[in-house]
Amino acid sequence: MKKAIPFFKYRYGYYIFSLVGIGILLGIAFFLNNGFKLGIDFQPGISMVVTVNNAPIDQVRATLANLPYSYTVQTSGGRDSQDFVIRAPIPGSKEDLLQDMEDKASQGLKTKFGEDNVNVLSVDYIGPSLSADLVVQTLTLILVVLLLMAIYITIRFRFGYAMGALLALIHDVLFTLGFIGAAGIELSTSVVAAILTLIGYSINDTIVVFDRIRENIRLKKDLKFSQILDESITQSLSRTIVTSLTTLLVVVVLAVVTDGDVRNFSLTLLFGIIVGTYSSITIASQILPAFKTVMRDVVSEQQTYVKAQAKV
Repeated sequence: MKKAIPFFKYRYGYYIFSLVGIGILLGIAFFLNNGFKLGIDFQPGISMVVTVNNAPIDQVRATLANLPYSYTVQTSGGRDSQDFVIRAPIPGSKEDLLQDMEDKASQGLKTKFGEDNVNVLSVDYIGPSLSADLVVQTLTLILVVLLLMAIYITIRFRFGYAMGALLALIHDVLFTLGFIGAAGIELSTSVVAAILTLIGYSINDTIVVFDRIRENIRLKKDLKFSQILDESITQSLSRTIVTSLTTLLVVVVLAVVTDGDVRNFSLTLLFGIIVGTYSSITIASQILPAFKTVMRDVVSEQQTYVKAQAKV
């Protein structure tokens, strides 16, 4: 048996690092970047998918930059794709401008590149009330997912484990949101999907560690709980690292070869995997001794062990 790494000894250092890291990233997001950069999904405006043959993205952007609305352009798919996602927020609250925004974008591209080379694949209009509803629904969805995770872990383990996992998930979400805001990544539905993916990934890692802790509580009744934590995390460490590295390889490739929403999804997930792996090791398990439901199991197993030793 290899020597256990003393994770528990440095638990307060982990807490300080996380609080400082979250504080710095959120501070950059709100004070330097003026808050989160909302995508068209969360603000009123127009979103078009347009095919423009033989047109580099720089030329498409330059063409739309001469128009009166603030259009943004991203490729849909790989960097060499001829499909472009064109978005623009409504200036003020003038919802009646939506049709004019679409007409000017499509006409401007056709004038520059030719009628036959421009094909409008889809157009989505998002009004002010719909964008507000989407923000509320997104926040509600994330909260419901966290609540369901807590209920699941309470049923499978105990309430103390559920609270440890829930605090770790909140840590991961806040850290990742701070990264999104600080990096200026557009907060869109694809980024929300990355956050939800991160929650599932992180809870899976945490449950693996919790399983090992629960097993070692029964097998190593003569050890202190801090020693059980260290041994359990050390035993799970190789599996956690291999899984994380394998996933990271795929996400890094996506971040490098794609653009637009897919790249934002990949960057968010890339940071989230690192944070989720970190929290499974240093946050979720380290706060378990604070919960009586967990410690009762430890005390019960140790008392059983003492009685058995006394009989011997």
